[in-house]
Amino acid sequence: MDFTAVLGFLKSLTVKDRILIIFHRDADGLCSAVIAKKALWMLGLKPDLKATHLERTAELESLSRLKYNVLIFLDLALDHLSGVFWNEKQKVLLIDHHPFHKNLNSENVIHFNNHFYNDKYLPASYLTYKIFSELTKISDMEWISVLGTIADYGYDDCRDLLDRYISVKEKSGMFATKYGKAAAIMNGASFFLGFEKMAEMLLSAKGVDDFISNKKIAGYYEKFNKEIEKLKKVFWKNAEKSGNAYFAHIESKIERIQSSLLTQLSTENPNKILIVYHKTGGSIKISGRAQSGCNLGKIFKEAASYAGGAGGGHKPAAGAVVPAGNLELFRKKVVELVSEMRIEYKN
Repeated sequence: MDFTAVLGFLKSLTVKDRILIIFHRDADGLCSAVIAKKALWMLGLKPDLKATHLERTAELESLSRLKYNVLIFLDLALDHLSGVFWNEKQKVLLIDHHPFHKNLNSENVIHFNNHFYNDKYLPASYLTYKIFSELTKISDMEWISVLGTIADYGYDDCRDLLDRYISVKEKSGMFATKYGKAAAIMNGASFFLGFEKMAEMLLSAKGVDDFISNKKIAGYYEKFNKEIEKLKKVFWKNAEKSGNAYFAHIESKIERIQSSLLTQLSTENPNKILIVYHKTGGSIKISGRAQSGCNLGKIFKEAASYAGGAGGGHKPAAGAVVPAGNLELFRKKVVELVSEMRIEYKN
């Protein structure tokens, strides 16, 4: 991978720049933002942080009207959207790892995606650490890269990083390690503490042991676990088996907790395709996990298009948004595509 353009962008920044780091509101985006902020601090720069996600289009589009002249997007697949998120006077850097839809490189935009070079699964926190460690010494941030990589299910293509911290026989074993547990605590507590606040706590932590021992974080994680355990029961109560996939309607007052629910459920049920959905405005938001056997990102992309919406993602994790009345069309196409692949999942 060629980091030349990214490093050139970062080296051009000065103390006069007003920098905003916008990161995906999940564990991988969070760790990426912490690494980037610490590295820029060490260069004498003072970036601000903002957590968001792709469904917050109005919030993303407002960035072009803010005071910042430098925008750094981490773990956000903006190339999948059609909005305008910056103006011609702003300098923009995007670091992402999702299968790309289009190349956004232009005169004032540097767009880096590892899929421009390979098909490896490299979470954004892995990539961000690799990039920024070439810019300045941030070895004390490597453990945070490990947490983000584990949380985003990076393993096979990230062994050069992970093998120095964990020793497991297979990917699912990551979450039983100290770093896997810390990743779970970080992710869960963030839903209650707030992702920007969690970034501050990660920046001030002296290491993984210091982070795990924080009683405030532990308290928020306990609240998260109670909600997840409640939602697991709701999932299996609501689950409808369609072909080899389980679909369940899941609502929660905690924004986007469905993704974390699926991560836990799929870890416990690696041989099942698990899909949750809920209504948001006039649309249906859908998330899915499949730990083995199929490329769920491609399936969701085709099924969402068939149902008049949009979708995509990685092989084990995908998302989609379809019009509220077209859920059954989406479900029908998912079942059809999985069946065509002749994949047998255990009940």
